[in-house]
Amino acid sequence: MTGIEILVTIIVPVYNAGKYLKECLDSLVSQTYASLEIICVNDGSTDRSSEILKEYAEKDGRIKAFDKENGGYGSAVNFGLEKAKGDYIAIVEPDDFLDATMYEKLVSGLKHHHHDIVKCGYYEFFDLDNRKEKIARLGMNRKTGYIFNIGDNHRILRIHPSVWSCIYKRSFLDSKKIRMKEVKGAGWVDNPFMFETVCQAETIYWVNEPLYFYRQTADNSSNLKDCSIPLDRMKDIYEIIERVCPNDKEAIFEADKRLLLYVGKIDRNFNTRSEDREKATKLISQIDSKEWKRFSYNEIKIYNKYLGHKENSAEKLILKAKRLKGSIVSRIRSLTNRIKSSYKRRGFFRSVRFVLKKDSEVITLPEKDSRTRVLFVPSDNKKTSGAFISMVYLIKNLRYKYNIDPFVILPNNGNGEELLKDNGISYAYVRSSDWVVPLNIKRDLRFYLNVLRKIRYNRTAIKRIEDLIKQNGIDLVHINTSYSYVAAVAAERTGIPFVWHIREFLEEDQGNTLWDREKGYRVMNKATKVIAISQSIFEKMSAHIDSDRLELVYNGIDAKKFYMPEKQILKEKPILIYVGGFEKYKGQVEFSKAVASINSRIKGDFEIWFVGTGKAEVRDETERIFTEAGMISKVRYLGYRKDVENCFALSDISFTCAGAEAFGRTTVEAMLCGNLVIGADTAGTKELIINGETGYLYKSGDYKNLAEILLKALENKEESRKLAAAGRSYMMDNMTAEINADNVYGVYEKILRKVHSDH
Repeated sequence: MTGIEILVTIIVPVYNAGKYLKECLDSLVSQTYASLEIICVNDGSTDRSSEILKEYAEKDGRIKAFDKENGGYGSAVNFGLEKAKGDYIAIVEPDDFLDATMYEKLVSGLKHHHHDIVKCGYYEFFDLDNRKEKIARLGMNRKTGYIFNIGDNHRILRIHPSVWSCIYKRSFLDSKKIRMKEVKGAGWVDNPFMFETVCQAETIYWVNEPLYFYRQTADNSSNLKDCSIPLDRMKDIYEIIERVCPNDKEAIFEADKRLLLYVGKIDRNFNTRSEDREKATKLISQIDSKEWKRFSYNEIKIYNKYLGHKENSAEKLILKAKRLKGSIVSRIRSLTNRIKSSYKRRGFFRSVRFVLKKDSEVITLPEKDSRTRVLFVPSDNKKTSGAFISMVYLIKNLRYKYNIDPFVILPNNGNGEELLKDNGISYAYVRSSDWVVPLNIKRDLRFYLNVLRKIRYNRTAIKRIEDLIKQNGIDLVHINTSYSYVAAVAAERTGIPFVWHIREFLEEDQGNTLWDREKGYRVMNKATKVIAISQSIFEKMSAHIDSDRLELVYNGIDAKKFYMPEKQILKEKPILIYVGGFEKYKGQVEFSKAVASINSRIKGDFEIWFVGTGKAEVRDETERIFTEAGMISKVRYLGYRKDVENCFALSDISFTCAGAEAFGRTTVEAMLCGNLVIGADTAGTKELIINGETGYLYKSGDYKNLAEILLKALENKEESRKLAAAGRSYMMDNMTAEINADNVYGVYEKILRKVHSDH
């Protein structure tokens, strides 16, 4: 999309803003990005606002001034939307002003792809009698170029709506029928607008700079006159979630936190009317009581106050711990701000980082029965992680087929727990750090101090896992990846057998390694059994792990979800699909070069789908390749998808181009769905695809070879269908989650049989 000039329509809803309006308009007309349409809507002002708008419209042809009867902020924005001609829409409040480069930097995010939203940070600009000060509000600790959607980052729903620090694709707003709520005055309508746009955007591009100045004056610093307003907007937000993403539990949780925040403000600052209290109580009563432990101390107190809930003794202890933690955080923030203030001029203050321990309550499981109780220990908490997904499928099948009693401990915050909840799998948090570092990291004093800090931090985790094992009758510990070691140490200290599941190469596929490989392999070699998920992993680990400990168990995929026995490919317009996060080692760039090189030789129309998020620079490189080949219109970037199986169902040929794939979940998923898979002839991929029988292999790193094989597959459709069908049958016979569970349980049996014989 390089070279296309994008018209940005800026909508300025104006009501009695004469005091600051000129400063605002000056910052718009002086923007370094010139392709602007500035629609100023005078919403029945009674001051000089209308005269100022007409004056500026005469000077600059890009400014269009309209007068209308007063209808409120939302009404004025909607009026501007109906008049807008731009490709993208921006909203600017008339008492604010902008950095001169704001729209140039936002539009630069559209260089290769027209994202639904481009968003930046802002300054909170305090314009008070006794001080003028700006405070940067970025909201997200992400680099410029971060591309995401709500599935990747629900925390965006927690920050200020800041609808004016964005540009929105007009066709996106129109297709989703998104407009501002029309109520009297300002009415907090930016809140539901933010939820409605963010929850439906396919991609959001982040610019990590504060570029907008959000003015705070004595007049607007406490501008809530009607307590019912935020409650009404929260009702609107819940209705939006019910309409656009009713099953998104994290979006509901973020809305619940916002509700408790607003009710807390109302409760502290106003005499709430009885009707408003009833309205707040009704909204709060809809919060899932199972989530209350995730709320802060103040949020829980508001929840309990409005619902008349009395805490039991256990809840009181947890609340006491949360209050103490909140007090510590508050003190640390105060101290940090004082240090920053003291040393800002001297320039050597960089950062202060504090680690707060999680609530240290004892984890108690239900009373032990006759079943084998297995403690599973993942290294992350991500629902998009292949290793985490594989663990969940394994637990489901072990529980169903072999009556295993599973429990999971999570090392950090994340969204993987959604999968655990959906499948009724019990879990708790034991905070820990992994022992994996980049291969190219500089091993200087800072490196070793950081390792030492992590080791000390992990001592608490090891002790907690030890206590959990001793007090809850754990029979076996199952460590899910090579990333985490704390459970191994705890299991060894308690004398409990443990399995170490190796699901990645590390060095070859991810560019990572252990901070001390020699010591790490010594720890791994203490495992009762080490499971390698492919022959390639097995061969690598055989150099470090005793042969009697090492077991080869291929990974498994949920056949109920992915197996599509009736599907036939290449019946209509071919769809080429690449599923996986954008990483240098994943091979999306190699794939893009291959397709671009034969674009003119492919007969008929076709589409390319990318499913997944990841590094912006890798995605940008694929877009550049397709743009230069004149075929960007054929490419769709679908982002994170919960329904990957549906994407496979609608596509024809899948690709696995990673240089060192440990196993290849997406390869098996695609083959189970009946897609033809073309993969690199390396590592785990060459173990899954039998070249010329169940799919095609190409010479890894040779995009021209990949291109020729793709042409062959498209031109010989009947042969491609036969290979796809054979691949589907082979995967169904060898690589399902049920077969994986059978084989893993076989490993368990060997271990437990030996334990029982020893006793």
